[in-house]
Amino acid sequence: MRYIGEEFAFRGVIATALGRYGTQVSVVGSAVIFALAHGINLALIPAIVVGATNGLLLVRTKSVWPGVIVHAVNNGMATVVSMLFGRAAPALRPERGPRERRSARCRREGSPVRWPSGLAASRQPGRGLVS
Repeated sequence: MRYIGEEFAFRGVIATALGRYGTQVSVVGSAVIFALAHGINLALIPAIVVGATNGLLLVRTKSVWPGVIVHAVNNGMATVVSMLFGRAAPALRPERGPRERRSARCRREGSPVRWPSGLAASRQPGRGLVS
């Protein structure tokens, strides 16, 4: 239900405040701020599109509620897609480097993992941190 608060914040407050500079500034400005608040990641472009769509809905309907519905449907679709197809498609998963592959192998095999401080953490029962 976070989307309700987000829509009231980004469309109800920010877009309305930016409205004094014109409709385009209001829609684009609130969409970009909305997207950046969601992080610089794979969701950036879709967040800009959803933010701009909801900004236009605010301008046309003079209500935040249509944007709340769009936001809820978008979040619901993202949840269903991630449940059906996993967290990310294989092409979108970050490639593991040699250090990450070694750490994953060590954790899987129960081998000690060396940390920069010279300590090793082991997953073997009865063993904690050892030098």
